[in-house]
Amino acid sequence: MFTNDEVNRIVDDWFASTDVEAAAAPLVPGILRELEESHAGDTAVDPDPRQADLDAWTAHTQAVDQLVHAELAANGFASDSLGGTESHSQVHCDGEDWGDGE
Repeated sequence: MFTNDEVNRIVDDWFASTDVEAAAAPLVPGILRELEESHAGDTAVDPDPRQADLDAWTAHTQAVDQLVHAELAANGFASDSLGGTESHSQVHCDGEDWGDGE
């Protein structure tokens, strides 16, 4: 049985000791290619001018998620033992106007 504290400690230690950008960089192109291919030729959807940025962010997030799960697995927490858990990421874009509905 595992506890949230142990998982959080492993994840916190990993982020503190890892160059996350360098670790994720080799994974991002493959994930990005899959994302781009998934909407290529989809004529039913109007192209979103932000799609390239959204795909880049999603690819990076998925790469980091894969690395975190690999670190947890290396510490004895297989992905099937983490059922029902979730992680969240945040993004901050300088100068982006997200609109506040007003």
